[in-house]
Amino acid sequence: MILERDGTRIGFAINGGDASQDGAAVLVSGIQKLKEEFEAKGLKVGNWRVDERNGQKLQVFFVIAPDGMCYYFHEPIDVE
Repeated sequence: MILERDGTRIGFAINGGDASQDGAAVLVSGIQKLKEEFEAKGLKVGNWRVDERNGQKLQVFFVIAPDGMCYYFHEPIDVE
């Protein structure tokens, strides 16, 4: 599902239904800046890495919210 408002798009994906992995996958642009903003606000950012899915490389990181929900932020990496 993609939500859009005022030029901002947020994408959500189902993670497979494992209750121990509840959370959301969020497709973003400007992932480096987002990571830095989260860190500046005191959030712990984990697993800054590159994943590959369906032949596409993605820069990713995770944030665990205070309620235990896991959020997976990802941005496609343009490979030329």
